[in-house]
Amino acid sequence: MNMEQTKSLLFVRCLTYNHAPYIVDAMNGFTMQETNFPFVCKVIDDASTDGQQEIIRKYFQDNFDLDDESVFRQEENEDYIMLFARHKVNHNCFFEIYLLKYNHYQLKKPKKAYFEKGMENVKYIAVCEGDDYWINPNKLQTQVDFLESHPNHSLCIHAYRLDTYHGTEVESKDIHKYTADVEIIPDNDVFNTKGMFSATASMVYRASAIKNYPEWTKKAPVGDRPLKFVLFARGHIAYINKVMSVYRQGIPGSWTNRVSNNHKAEIATRKRFIQLLVDFDEWTNYKYHKLAIRAIHETKLLYIKRDIHYYIKKIYYPISKILNTKKCVNL
Repeated sequence: MNMEQTKSLLFVRCLTYNHAPYIVDAMNGFTMQETNFPFVCKVIDDASTDGQQEIIRKYFQDNFDLDDESVFRQEENEDYIMLFARHKVNHNCFFEIYLLKYNHYQLKKPKKAYFEKGMENVKYIAVCEGDDYWINPNKLQTQVDFLESHPNHSLCIHAYRLDTYHGTEVESKDIHKYTADVEIIPDNDVFNTKGMFSATASMVYRASAIKNYPEWTKKAPVGDRPLKFVLFARGHIAYINKVMSVYRQGIPGSWTNRVSNNHKAEIATRKRFIQLLVDFDEWTNYKYHKLAIRAIHETKLLYIKRDIHYYIKKIYYPISKILNTKKCVNL
């Protein structure tokens, strides 16, 4: 049995870059999953520079069966080193690792082809980036069971723990969008949150719902938000009120930190987020037009408030510092 012959009900998408301090948590969350079906975890390292590739390789060598020649496979070309094997203990868990030799993001080279390999017969997809992780061994089984019994649903999400980093301090808080399970999330809630109604690591979705994936999604500044809108348009979304994953916020080098701490970058990103709502509205033939328009107006208002806060900070703080210095001199 080789990689192509391994029939998996579910694939895990894990794209990671410079997550060396966190990637083992993510991989432990994958291998701890207790399922009655096989699943493949696609871990794609985009040429990390912090030693993460060595950590991934060692984890793979220590925990996966490299002696089973019927399963184990390795491949190398000018773009990547690929490793595939079954976990030594959890026989339903397979890892397919791509250690990229150069940073695809910087060259704007898509990584889609790596994710799509072997996807022909996969029914479900789970998502977890390298700095997030799962903490419940029944997460995948719970969500797949729900989707199996609800064929009109495209996506299942759940409650999560938010770990916010303040330097060396970490503030943890459980995030419950609702007080109980919700079989169908209301349309209003999807637009009220501008597509941020769930943590990415909480998502398990139907693979068939992303066939003929629309081109407008490529213009979005992030990948998870247009994905959620597409899934919303192609089926119902369910919520399970159980904390089963952790979302890390504010870690050094994260996308959120890079953008939120750079006003010029944030302004450029804002336009793309608004365009995302416009494109979705057009793509759905204005089926949710009122909700989309309201979301666009609310987004613009939020950005105005952020600008006011930014300029107050920029003008007030230096003046305040000068005044305090003068007071000290007078004293």
